[in-house]
Amino acid sequence: MAGAWIKKTVVRARETWPLFPAAAYLLAFLIIVLVYLVGLSFSSIVEGKAFFPTLNPVHAVLASHGFREALANTFLFVIIGTPLELFAGLFLALILYRSFFLRDFIRSLFCIPLAVPALVTAILLFILFDFPGGHINHLLMGKYGHLPGLIHAPLNWRGTKALALGISLLGKVWRDSPISMLILLAGLNSIDPELLTRRKPWARGSVRVYGISFSLCLFLHALRSYCSVH
Repeated sequence: MAGAWIKKTVVRARETWPLFPAAAYLLAFLIIVLVYLVGLSFSSIVEGKAFFPTLNPVHAVLASHGFREALANTFLFVIIGTPLELFAGLFLALILYRSFFLRDFIRSLFCIPLAVPALVTAILLFILFDFPGGHINHLLMGKYGHLPGLIHAPLNWRGTKALALGISLLGKVWRDSPISMLILLAGLNSIDPELLTRRKPWARGSVRVYGISFSLCLFLHALRSYCSVH
């Protein structure tokens, strides 16, 4: 028994040996960067003298209004953006769950945001919601073709914190929802087909209950797949 275990261990070590140099390379750089960041975070210069370790930089950051505002925006991004991303991905996954004409083509269209870098997404949002000459303002003012104008003056989409944060959330959901869609779609496709054939015993006078139960089953199964990956 012990000999078989040792033999399997040796075989696995031989198979994974080519990965050791790359792992050691990455680990070495990780340690170097970590040591540098620790030294930089707990060092301060007062009157030309360097002090280490010291908590003065930490106190200065925590007392900064910009840091507290950035931390609050980060929490808002997580609390609001993540559920929106999840539900947008679930909506797209439920659309692609059924077989229909051009399903693969539609799925490819939904995955286009994955190929767009974050910087390009930010530039696109800046151009679309620019003030006063952004494309969204021109569209709402009816300057494209024969489209009716809905507003008379351009809107400053980045004029308030709420609008600017909303535009940022829109970019995040647009760019990250395809990932959620693929994960949830994989979870939906992994459901046992027998669940679909077991609806008949409950179909007598309780079709609506079955529909709710089955939809909840799909959602919980997909949600479990999403959480296990994230």
